[in-house]
Amino acid sequence: QHSSLVSNSAEFKDALQSLKIHMPKPDRGRVSERHLEANVRLSLAAREATAWAKAVPWPVFKNYVVPYRSLDEKFEPWRDLFHPLLMPRVLQEQSITEAAQALNRDLWALWGITFKAEQTPAIMTVSEVIASGFASCTGLSLFLVAAL
Repeated sequence: QHSSLVSNSAEFKDALQSLKIHMPKPDRGRVSERHLEANVRLSLAAREATAWAKAVPWPVFKNYVVPYRSLDEKFEPWRDLFHPLLMPRVLQEQSITEAAQALNRDLWALWGITFKAEQTPAIMTVSEVIASGFASCTGLSLFLVAAL
């Protein structure tokens, strides 16, 4: 559980408000306030963990890092899995580029994930990719974006 101070910060409030404003209509009533708050908390914890993450401009972070999905994949709280597992793997990296390269190099072996054509839309979420051990271009891309 992350500090309640984060929940009271201007950044937390701004990011949460942005998620609510831009939430897809099908998610309204389906994605709980608790999940939105946890998503923002973990996003901000990742931002605060390294100098290179802190250097990402706030509008870019808010619009491209904080959102809980990239396309129309089903909602799931993937940050709960990825943050504690992947953050330690990138803390020693000196730049956002090095961190992205390290994750792209090592991520797939953690679960033995491989490419398999024609899996979209059946396998798109983080849990579907992990359970299957494979995905097509879309599923693998969404998985990597979530990990980043």
